[in-house]
Amino acid sequence: MEANVERYLEEIQGYTHEQLLRECADLKRKNDDLNVQQIEYRKASTAMSKAYKQMSDRNKELQAENTELKKLCNTLREQNQMLNRYRFGSHNEKLDALSTMDQDWQDPLSEDAESIQSAEDIGDIAEAKLHADALEAGQSHSVREAFGKARTKVLPTRRDFSALPHTDSFNMDPDQLDKDYGDGNWQIVGWHRKELLHRVPCFYYVEQRHTPVVKDMDANQLIACPMPDVFYPGSPATASVVAGIMYDSTILAIPYFRQEMDMANHGLILPRQDMANWVIRFAYSHLSVAYEYMHYLLTTCHYGQCDETWIQVLHEDGRKATSKSYVWVHTTGELDNVPPVVVFAYEPTRAAEHLHQFYSGFSGALSSDAYSAYPTFAKASDGAVVSCGCFMHARRRFFEAFLTACSAKMTDEQRELLVEHQAIRRISDIYKAEAKLKELTSEERLQRRNSALKPLIDEFFIFLRSLDIESPSMSDKLRDAIQYSLNHQEELSQFLHDGKIPIDNGYCENAIRMYARGRRNWLFCNSVSGAEAKMMIYSLAETAKRNKANPLMYLTYLLEKTPMYMDMPFRDERLKELMPWSDQYQIYQERQMQNLSGPGMPLPQPKPAYRRPRPTNSEPTSQMAI
Repeated sequence: MEANVERYLEEIQGYTHEQLLRECADLKRKNDDLNVQQIEYRKASTAMSKAYKQMSDRNKELQAENTELKKLCNTLREQNQMLNRYRFGSHNEKLDALSTMDQDWQDPLSEDAESIQSAEDIGDIAEAKLHADALEAGQSHSVREAFGKARTKVLPTRRDFSALPHTDSFNMDPDQLDKDYGDGNWQIVGWHRKELLHRVPCFYYVEQRHTPVVKDMDANQLIACPMPDVFYPGSPATASVVAGIMYDSTILAIPYFRQEMDMANHGLILPRQDMANWVIRFAYSHLSVAYEYMHYLLTTCHYGQCDETWIQVLHEDGRKATSKSYVWVHTTGELDNVPPVVVFAYEPTRAAEHLHQFYSGFSGALSSDAYSAYPTFAKASDGAVVSCGCFMHARRRFFEAFLTACSAKMTDEQRELLVEHQAIRRISDIYKAEAKLKELTSEERLQRRNSALKPLIDEFFIFLRSLDIESPSMSDKLRDAIQYSLNHQEELSQFLHDGKIPIDNGYCENAIRMYARGRRNWLFCNSVSGAEAKMMIYSLAETAKRNKANPLMYLTYLLEKTPMYMDMPFRDERLKELMPWSDQYQIYQERQMQNLSGPGMPLPQPKPAYRRPRPTNSEPTSQMAI
């Protein structure tokens, strides 16, 4: 640059004064132009800096939004995959189901999927596959037996008519036998028997009961004799009809409007409002005695199980019709040596106050899921209540993580390398070891648990702690499953300290199945009283089922016998006679089963012992029964 300056000075050495002035003026103009350009450049540079800053900030926002959208897309994909499997796939969470979980599975609603086979074809393929598997395993069962065994949870494998009333009929035409074999040239030497199953339609009838009106001749007044055995004065309802309505609405999950249509088909016009009123009235007046006594029996046990689900009640004070209420389900311990009791309880909320009220005076172990109300209740009991966890919930989280991690393209070896599969395999080993202890006493079970299960439990939690949950390659579902098990290790290990504590809460959750099936049909309850009445019926029906009692007969038994127990104290020992395991009820059920018959059922015929004598010339042909 200095050389350029020296060269320029040499050039202007010979300039005149005027030339120097013009040169200075030119330089001034150029300098002004450069100053203007510099100002514009600075403005442009400032604007560009601002735009760059805005674009940089926008880029960061878009990157963050893209990350969130990717997470959301992945979450929705997992949810869609889980929903499809829940609707169309297997619900089996055991280890045996994982190897074939994704093989040949496709969404039945997919437009790109191949044509779906008919139900008959699918059944034939499944039956043939089971038959091939049975032959490969060296089993000698028939195809149908193998197929039935595989579906034990859905349908029974054998027909059983032993509990039904039987009648005998004998089909014989002597004239036709004479025509076929000659007059008197035949003799009955035995009978072929075939069982035919018949169904008698539901039958309603009206009994017009009359009692006399007598006149007292001495007092000259009319006296009406009392009507005996009236179920409810002023109402045509009887125990059999009310119990049938309760049974249909709970066990069979038939809403009132469908019962109304079915009754109309049989000639009975009974509005659904009357059905609902009868159910609520007689649940409070007759069934509440046994319901409250079952609640008392449950709280006197030292082992219980609890779970909760939702219910919708349209008319609740201070709440919208769309508000979600809750049903709490309480059962006796699965491994406790007491008659099983199931109690459903309606509550408007899911707050822990229900546990404090329901389990007032309770002390012992309470098995449940990881909902925060249960450990909160246990801590508030000052050690009287021990909160126990559920390994089934821990396994379910790993199972869902496995479903989202694996794909149909993976081989069995690749699936077995997944962390989810390894965790499920360890839990499966724990369940297999526990299954062998079901028939032992609580003391023997506790001893075997410490020797056989405790090492497996320790190995499972050591394996979980060895995993890096901060790894970006780990899915959110797997991270949640690991944290769930580690956070509740104490509750999940409680069953190792007492032989009567179950390994999971499945015993209680299975009690909700009947209620959940009904909820899909009747959808909601109109009032709080209707919800409470339903809870009483579900409690009594499920308790009857678990004690091998007929729910319909048990509800009828309570409606008939409860009036004799209404004046007894709340905890009177005589109330045990209302329980489904009592001798009084067992005698009642046996008598009902002996008298079980329907209208239109034919009377049994005596077995004919028939032989037609040969005709002679002196005597006419005659028939004689031997």
